[in-house]
Amino acid sequence: HAEPQRHERRVRAAHDGSCLISTPDAWIHVTSVKVDGKPEQKAAVALRRFLRPQPTP
Repeated sequence: HAEPQRHERRVRAAHDGSCLISTPDAWIHVTSVKVDGKPEQKAAVALRRFLRPQPTP
């Protein structure tokens, strides 16, 4: 059984409720997310608990 791994990616929330998630080569556009036991939600709402502000320099 493999240990869980943590992957951090830059995420930008859009005004329409979608999110852009960075990968090494591109951005992934996510419009909605379905979590077990919950109705489908806009990506920015569903992913909010996983987001944290970018540190200021």
